[in-house]
Amino acid sequence: MLKYFVETSEVLLRSALIIGLMYGCIKAVSGGLGKIMALITGAAGVITAGFMAYMKNATAKVDTTLWNLRTTMVSMALVLVFLLISVVGAVFEAGFGRTKSEKLKKCRKIILQVQRIGSAISLSLLIALELFYILPDVLAYPYAIYNVEKNVFSTGFLLKNVGVVLGVLLLFITSLAVSAAAQRIYKYPSICAAAAALIINLVRQYYRCLNVAYSVIVLRRTVTDRKAYDFWLGFLFDPDMFKDKERKHEIFESIKNFSNNENIFGELIMILALIIPVVLIIITFVVKKPYDNPAQKRKIRFNWKVCRRWAVSAIMLLVFLRIDVTAISEYANREIALSPVEASRHDDTYVYVDFDQVTDGHLHRFAYVSEEGTEIRFIVIKKPNSSAFGIGLDACDICGEAGYYERDDQVVCKRCDVVMNINTIGFKGGCNPIILNDIKIENQTIKVPISELLLHEKEFK
Repeated sequence: MLKYFVETSEVLLRSALIIGLMYGCIKAVSGGLGKIMALITGAAGVITAGFMAYMKNATAKVDTTLWNLRTTMVSMALVLVFLLISVVGAVFEAGFGRTKSEKLKKCRKIILQVQRIGSAISLSLLIALELFYILPDVLAYPYAIYNVEKNVFSTGFLLKNVGVVLGVLLLFITSLAVSAAAQRIYKYPSICAAAAALIINLVRQYYRCLNVAYSVIVLRRTVTDRKAYDFWLGFLFDPDMFKDKERKHEIFESIKNFSNNENIFGELIMILALIIPVVLIIITFVVKKPYDNPAQKRKIRFNWKVCRRWAVSAIMLLVFLRIDVTAISEYANREIALSPVEASRHDDTYVYVDFDQVTDGHLHRFAYVSEEGTEIRFIVIKKPNSSAFGIGLDACDICGEAGYYERDDQVVCKRCDVVMNINTIGFKGGCNPIILNDIKIENQTIKVPISELLLHEKEFK
């Protein structure tokens, strides 16, 4: 459960904070109109993300990279529209705020109305596209968990999905708190915060598109529709830029640096989201609003108190998320040490495991070292309420030679955390250990053929 909670938080964190800043900006600039538009487009984004999750996991008709490319390109265009509208609106509001000319006042009013509506439309569409981009993978978690657990009524399936739901709920509340703080500071600080977050994300999106262009044009990655890729990538990149050897090397180095440091973009957005509630708290103590009577004073004090509550909530949630994606993530994804290989006998034909070593019902690990020095591991466990043994390689077809460990009397795959049914160990399927053939049991001894182990030597190289 904890692993899926952390993973969901990490996947959604950047998008949740950007959406929170955008939604707060919409309400600060456009009021009720923007709120309604954002809710409608947000719902559309969730619905289409659900449809995309189904198409990606239940069919082979979706090229995920191409759809992400389309979404990214449209998002980048909308960001530029929002930035242009915001700059023009700020110039007209500051430049003609005190003019006495009726024509200029009318022009200023029209420009600010365009800013109000344009910001609402562009940011609402950006929220929908961000949801459409990020949610399909999260919505597909139950399907992925089911493929591992094979039973919707199992404890593992339930707990892992609870972790996903808690992660989504945490990010939703955090996004709500950030948006509430963003809409309560002044109009243009809110616009600046949303614009800064979108610019940071714009740079990230550009490098992601560059990565796709490099893999398609230079590495000649097989794609389903080359014309579609050329069309969308053509908006940003000239194919000739990849022909020069030195230029191509520079592009590769920039992509490599981006891939190695992509988490910096999320860190910057988190810092930006943290600045907003801090500024709001300062405003509530520094700004003195005029009042005419005690009732107005009480109302102002109450509004400042509400602002501080939202700001403190946002700060606490952001601090917790920071701990979540660092310390808690490190704990959830910590390396699990496999139990040591136990002693066994072998000759030129078999590895021998005595019954008295493996009849306690716990997992036991043995190995044979090949002539090339490869340690080929296998496991043995006595099946519950049976005299039979579960025997197989300490590896599976899905997760490779990651190995298995014992947790609360259960056998668990180290890599994917799936719990094995001990009674099915020795049978083919799922994440079960790779089966070993021609095993013999004679004279209270398990005899594992060395020739069978050597067939799987490549699994452990």
